Amino acid sequence: MEPDGDQIDALLRLRGVRVTQARRSVFELLSGSALPLSAARIDEMLGNAGRSIDLVTIYRTLETLERCGLITRADRFNEGWRYMVISREHHHMIVCSECGSASPLDVCDLNRIEQSLERTTGFTNIRHSLQFYGICAGCRR
Repeated sequence: MEPDGDQIDALLRLRGVRVTQARRSVFELLSGSALPLSAARIDEMLGNAGRSIDLVTIYRTLETLERCGLITRADRFNEGWRYMVISREHHHMIVCSECGSASPLDVCDLNRIEQSLERTTGFTNIRHSLQFYGICAGCRR
């Protein structure tokens, strides 16, 4: 279930980020998307919805949302970054290097490594980002 406007505002405030229409619009769009989106695609989709925001503001908004831990980015090789909301459930993605389709992976065995790193390094709040690439069944045909 994607968050409503009040929930988005509360999430932004909780992270110490000032609520703006651009931040709310971008986060709401990403929250409702099943796939990671590029900045250009976000721009296009917001424009189609009548909520036009200039591309520079979209990039700054994405940077802010990523910095405060609400979104993450996935690399699409030579096509640039795609952005998605960090869900409460920890997951990784496998991305088709041909068509860009993405599927979530339900298993992550890296939590054990994070706990070990906390014990041995003294670091806290350790997190990781892991993305797999391959060719999906549709592109193999």
